[in-house]
Order: sequence, then C-alpha cells, then structure tokens
Amino acid sequence: MRILGKAAAAIEVTAWRYRVSQMRRRYEVDPTFKFQPGSQILGDGRIVLGPRSYVNNHTYFRATAGNVITVGQGCRIGPNVRVYTRTVDADADLSSPDVPMKTGDVTIEDWAWIGSGVYIGPGVTIGENSVVGANSVVTRDVEPWEIVVGAPLRHQRYKASRPTP
Repeated sequence: MRILGKAAAAIEVTAWRYRVSQMRRRYEVDPTFKFQPGSQILGDGRIVLGPRSYVNNHTYFRATAGNVITVGQGCRIGPNVRVYTRTVDADADLSSPDVPMKTGDVTIEDWAWIGSGVYIGPGVTIGENSVVGANSVVTRDVEPWEIVVGAPLRHQRYKASRPTP
C-alpha cells in the first residue's frame, strides 16, 4: 500500500507542475511568482502576476475577455481567495432573461497582503502596502497603506508605518 501511496503522490505533484507550466505559458507570470497547490488562473482576459508575489492554496483568478487582473511585486495572497473581473450586477432584475453584468479590471498593487477567504470583485484597486483581512468582501477600492476588514468592507486604520504626505 505504501508504494501505491507514493506513486499517487508523485503523479499528483507531476500533474500540479504541468498545470503551473500551462498557467505560466498562457498568462504573463514573472518567473519568481509562486503558486501553491490548487491555485487556478483562468479566463480569456489578461492576467499579469508580478515578481516575488505568491498565491496560496486554492486561490482562484478569473479574467474575462477585455479585462485585466494585475498583481504587483511582493504581494501575499492567502488561501481560498477569489478574484473576478465579471459578476452579475446586483441591482439588476434577476428575473430578466438578459441579466446585466458588472465588469472591470482588478489591480493589486505592490506589497499588498490579502488574507484568507477574501472575495475581490470587478473594478477594484487594492492600494500599495495595504492589508485586507480574512473573509472580507472587496467591492470598492482600498487606499494605499490602509487596513480593511469585513463584509461589508470597513476601514480599520492606516498602517503605523505609513509615510506622511
């Protein structure tokens, strides 16, 4: 049984490496960008992933045609984060056969930290060196050096290390 378990683990690792190589070929991924197992980046849009950044386990990016997801350098993106450039317009009449969609680019600027289980919707910019707390729902821009949490998203404070203007 141990031999079968080791063989299955080796197959799983090989399959993961293949999926990562496919994502690197399809999208603009810096060679130092790190993917953890189960992460996925999908869609017909453009995805640009910067140097020395990483996505943790089971994080999912989906960019629709005509939209871009950009992750800057040194970003830390926790497990189970979801980033979308398209979603249903919440103000729409959902009984309509043609429900309007909300679309927009998503930008995560340099050195941002996104906690576990965060949802980031279309049209959002997360500012440089900001922090988004675990399980937050981000539907508006986050300022540079801002710490935000919650659903709905709330400002907690600015980082103590924030440069003075």
